[in-house]
Amino acid sequence: MSYKRVAVVVLVIIALFAATAFAGGNKTKFNCDKKYCNTNTVLTDLLDIDKQTLKEKLSNGGSIYDMLMEANKFEEYKEYLLKDGKAKLDKFVKFGKFTQENADAKYNEYVTALDNWGGSANSNIIDQCGRIKLKIKNKK
Repeated sequence: MSYKRVAVVVLVIIALFAATAFAGGNKTKFNCDKKYCNTNTVLTDLLDIDKQTLKEKLSNGGSIYDMLMEANKFEEYKEYLLKDGKAKLDKFVKFGKFTQENADAKYNEYVTALDNWGGSANSNIIDQCGRIKLKIKNKK
């Protein structure tokens, strides 16, 4: 058998394995972007757990909010989120997406949403990680 055929067979097997692993693996109820939620050092430091433990808890239906409340660390996380949200809004102002007045109004809405968060993403301004929902689209 040629090397090309072997390579193709190996790639097909890997693709099938990966597809089955992802399709049949643990379904997480948590729908937050993995880069942020599974590797965020702020969360792992506050909760005093490693990245793998955080990932497992989220995969088993846990929520960041519940974990933070249980550890009495919600207020510290909230402070971090507010600073992060303010920085994002400042970028919107800098890039001309919002006026300062609009950014201030969004920030106040975000503070209220965080105060009433509860761990869900039912708000139009907050996701399940507690982050503000804003994206800057680059002009081309």
